Order: sequence, then C-alpha cells, then structure tokens
Amino acid sequence: AETSPATVEPSPATAMEQSAMDSTPQYEAPLLSIGSLKRNANTTMRANFSKEFQDTRANIVVKPQSNGATQIKMRFINLREAPEGTQYLLWQVGPDNSYTLMGHLTQTARKHESMIDAETALSDFGLLITFENAQASTPMGSVVATIVR
Repeated sequence: AETSPATVEPSPATAMEQSAMDSTPQYEAPLLSIGSLKRNANTTMRANFSKEFQDTRANIVVKPQSNGATQIKMRFINLREAPEGTQYLLWQVGPDNSYTLMGHLTQTARKHESMIDAETALSDFGLLITFENAQASTPMGSVVATIVR
C-alpha cells in the first residue's frame, strides 16, 4: 500500500515565535567593534543614509569610557522635519540582534539641525535610526541611517 508523505503541523510555540519574528523587521546594523577603540577618546563614525536622506549630513562621535560605558553624540544637518505624530529614533542593536531604544533626535536652536546624546553599557553594538510613530518600543519603521566606522 502506498503512503502519502506525512504533514507536520507547526506547534503553537513555533507559530508564536514565527509571529514574533514577523512583527519585528530585521535591520542590518554592523557591530562597531567598540572594544577596539581607544578608551576616553573620541572616534568619529559615519552614517549611511537611505536614498530619501542623501542631502542630510551627520557628525557622529563615539567615546568608550574607562568605566565601561560608551558615550554617543550625534548631530544631523538638513534632516527634514518629521511629520506630525512621528519622530526619528536611535536604536542600539546588540550582538544578539536585540533592539534597545536610545532616544529620539531633538531639534537644536539652529534651523535644520537635530541632535541626540546617549550612553550605553554594552561592550559592542550597532546603531541605526528609524522613522517611527511616537509610541514605538521596537523598530518597525523605515531606516533613515545606519552608523558605520
């Protein structure tokens, strides 16, 4: 007698894991090799902007401290204003692809200039900026920039 191939139904845990993976988009944010940077010294990084933000400029400084924390200072020039109810958010991406909200970019006194100052205790991480609604707790929006060395 011929048997048909067995069909395997996904278990509820697999379905839930898949649903969680589907709800959080995966972003590419390379680790910045913080451990290789000189302690208590400023290191300049670059921002790779998405096509819509090619006229934006960024000054990004990462400074690993002796106490293990790392300071991050970013200043953006010509970053267009976020529409009502949305904002630009900075995310830290851990080596395990976990996302931590570092804060949102704020307008400075100068027109067309935004900035953010943040600090992290992670020994290595990636950074990216997304465009999100005001209540975002995980990155879901489009990528504005990815920070690279």
